[in-house]
Amino acid sequence: MVYAIFKPFLLEKTRKRLHFHGTDREALISFLGVKNLPIEFGGELEMPNQPIGQDIYEYIYKFEKNSKKLINLDTS
Repeated sequence: MVYAIFKPFLLEKTRKRLHFHGTDREALISFLGVKNLPIEFGGELEMPNQPIGQDIYEYIYKFEKNSKKLINLDTS
């Protein structure tokens, strides 16, 4: 229903890229392939347990903390 509201505002190219499979898992698997679907959806793709991007966030956060220390030292 939501798609029907936004469909007139989408470009034809965008509309052709959208595919809805509902509860038909076999259609989803045949469209994407079993290697590209996570195990919990009937595929073979093993997803990491840790949220994606968590390591990157922690890496950047370390720089942020160091930057704040340096800024505080410079303003003293």
